[in-house]
Formats: sequence, C-alpha cells, structure tokens
Amino acid sequence: MAVPNTVSTDIDPDMLHLVSLEGCAFAQAVHIALVHKNTPFRHTQAPSLAPDATALSPRPDWYRTLSPEGRSPVLHHRGRVLHDSALIDQYLDEVVPERPLMPSDPADRLVARTWLHRISTTLPELWFRTLMAPAAGLAESADRLCGFLAEWEAALGDHGDEGPWLFGARWTLPDLFMTPFYERFGLGLGGFRMPDEERLPRVHRHRRASLEHPDYVQTRHDPDMLTTVYRLLARA
Repeated sequence: MAVPNTVSTDIDPDMLHLVSLEGCAFAQAVHIALVHKNTPFRHTQAPSLAPDATALSPRPDWYRTLSPEGRSPVLHHRGRVLHDSALIDQYLDEVVPERPLMPSDPADRLVARTWLHRISTTLPELWFRTLMAPAAGLAESADRLCGFLAEWEAALGDHGDEGPWLFGARWTLPDLFMTPFYERFGLGLGGFRMPDEERLPRVHRHRRASLEHPDYVQTRHDPDMLTTVYRLLARA
C-alpha cells in the first residue's frame, strides 16, 4: 500500500514503513518483497526529479527526518531504522515468515545468499559503471556486465534448469533482486543492450518471467521517469 509523499508522526511502530527515493532500484527490491509478503506496510517516497523534470531534486527536510543519512531505502520497524536492501529483504523474510523467499534446504540457502550478495553489490556496480562510462570505456564496462550475466546464465542452468528461476519452480530473493535491474536494462541507457537470446537463453527466460511476476508488476515504474532520472544521474 502506498501513501502520499509526506511525513507523519502517527505511524504505528509495529507497521513496516519503507522510506525511499522515487525510482531507486534497491528500494524497489524491498517494495517487491513487501508486496509478496501480503502484509500491511507504509511506503513514503521522496521525488527524485525537480517539478520541471530537468534536474534531480534535493532530498527534502522531512526525508532527512526519516532517513537522517539520506539513504535509500531505509525500513522503520519497531523502533529500529534498518539499512541495506538485501539485508532488509532477509529481515522481512524472518519477521514475516509466511510466503518465504529463501529455500528451506541449507545448501540451497547458501547458494541463494551468495547470489543475493552478488546481485545486490557487484551487479549494481557494473551497471552504474556502464551507465556512466565515457564513450572510450563503454565497451570494456559493457563486457564486464555481460560477463556477470554469463555467470548468471550458468547458475540458472546449474540449479534450476527445470524452471525459469534460480531454483527451478521456486521464486527466491536472488530472482526478486534481479527484477529492478531487468527493468532498467530495457531502457537502453548508456548504450547498453543485453546480449541476444541465443547467447543467454536462460537469462532471457528469467527476465521475461521476472517482468511478468505479479509482485513486481505492482511496483513497476514509469519508464520515462526512470530514463530521465538515470540520464541526469549519469550527467551528474
């Protein structure tokens, strides 16, 4: 459930409260998890764009009240302010155990945690480097990002070849965390294009399934807004 972009002092401390910047991929990964858990939550967003959409918007004072360091996202819950989207998603999976997002088998959980860490750290770094690369460095940055996707292709084959997800028919946090980046890859920003389906058939199957997942669909962004935000970020 979304709420107007305002700060309020009457928030129930037991209600999960996501605070984020509009268009943030990491916040979207938490938003998807909250939708999946089908539990009451509050989502307060600060705009990323100035009203005329020609510049990035500074964080308003009320946002600093909710996120003193200006980070996105943060989760307020039971008197705590939690940081780091991948850790927040794991926290949500523990405090709302219904509809679990991690495998029950310990060995599979280790694989899931390993890939969740890589998708939440290495992948964003490679993506932003490609987005902001000068023309002379674009090919090298894009090759590194494509190399990551090739490793993801191999993992999808090693663990889940009988279905679209990392563990076949079971949708887990690594699958969820890929989705915001698939959404952004489709914008064609920075001259990056995913390798074709012949090279990465499992990744393309995973991407299609991810972008059709009903929990993601409820969090989908306006592509024009995303394109504008990331172009301004790259310019800055």
